[in-house]
Amino acid sequence: STPKYLFAPNSANLLAIEKKADVKAAINYAQSKHVGKNDDSPGRQISNGLDVQMAYGITNNVVVKADLFKKWEIDKAVNNDQTNPLRYKINYQRQGTVLSIGYYKFLDKDKKNLFTFDGGIGLGKTSFNGTYRNDSVNQYFYSANSLSYLITPSLRFKISKNYSFILAYRLSSVAFTNIVTNDITLTKGLYAAFANTNSLYGDIIIENEFGFTRLGCIKFHWQLGVSKLYTHFNYEPVIGSQNVVDQYEYNNRFGSFGVIADLYSIFKK
Repeated sequence: STPKYLFAPNSANLLAIEKKADVKAAINYAQSKHVGKNDDSPGRQISNGLDVQMAYGITNNVVVKADLFKKWEIDKAVNNDQTNPLRYKINYQRQGTVLSIGYYKFLDKDKKNLFTFDGGIGLGKTSFNGTYRNDSVNQYFYSANSLSYLITPSLRFKISKNYSFILAYRLSSVAFTNIVTNDITLTKGLYAAFANTNSLYGDIIIENEFGFTRLGCIKFHWQLGVSKLYTHFNYEPVIGSQNVVDQYEYNNRFGSFGVIADLYSIFKK
């Protein structure tokens, strides 16, 4: 399998706060797809997810944000070797929370272009269990806690009352602790390289937010992003081999669609 089961990016919290006491909340359905060339995992390699996001303006320039996310995936595959068929099934889950604080400021007098810079910390847990069948059934499991630090600068361009465009960049450092597994091969090779390294990821993200006059305080948004692993490390691709190393490359495409509620405007009425 592959470290995509250790980490897959969740949607970025790009909720735009414009003034003190602004409160916004969003719920999103999300997907991500691993596109690393070193991957040997079966199936479609698509994770599903659910993100809950909130943002609150403490002052006219300071915002706090909170995210809850959960991702899941079931991969199944059968190889084409009729004499020695292998059937795989991998169940993956990842959940966690991100708390952040940020600075925001309008760049123009019309208050259409908004700059925000967020910094946060994330706590999570990732786990998966797998079964593969040949002449016998073999089962394994793996779980680990994750600690991440994130910074996210973003620019929002308000095109009209009901449409905004956001461009963002997210830089994340991710580390894993409290690793538990019953498969010794998951304590060596590529998994060991990931577990023993603070991995650095960079995400380029675009988001479109749109609404309809009749819906008032309810809007919709969709987000697309590309995540790239910046940390380069070598690993032993085959357990037990000697003097054989490979360099892992990881890329991930992710997206989401959801609903935003302007809670300040709703309760003000």
